[in-house]
Amino acid sequence: MENVIGKEKMKGSSLLELGAGVGFTSLIANGLGAAEVVITDGNTDVLKVADTNIKVNAPDSNPTNLRTAQLRWNTDDEISFKNDKAGKPWDYIVAADVTYLKKNRVDLITSISNLSGPNTVTMISMEPRNVGEVEDVLKIAESLGFSWKEEQLPVDKIKSQCNLM
Repeated sequence: MENVIGKEKMKGSSLLELGAGVGFTSLIANGLGAAEVVITDGNTDVLKVADTNIKVNAPDSNPTNLRTAQLRWNTDDEISFKNDKAGKPWDYIVAADVTYLKKNRVDLITSISNLSGPNTVTMISMEPRNVGEVEDVLKIAESLGFSWKEEQLPVDKIKSQCNLM
């Protein structure tokens, strides 16, 4: 987000993170100036950890700007995420490391479709664990009318801060 989208585009935007776990990506978006960030997961126990991460890593954040909420993909949970925004689609939807279970892929992509607008940018970061995982996700996305492009993530040049292992 920082290197590809940047602070200028992120500032004032809305971002929904799907299957967020501890909410790391959402905390980065908040730090880059997103006006509304929602950390979602289907597991309420996981969301408690994300709430703690907000308190520790973004203690001055406004609860209306950075919050957690349960969202189970392709369910009625989505209704409140549409109503929260008064019909305005999310600027960004992000999901990282959520495609490993084949049985959840259609629901994930359907939720993205349900919560997107024509200008929503969705970023899915995948660490393929199964043969054909990436191809399956892309096939589902294409079947729902999405187009996609793959981008390589820049690697931090300071090896002590980031390494691929």
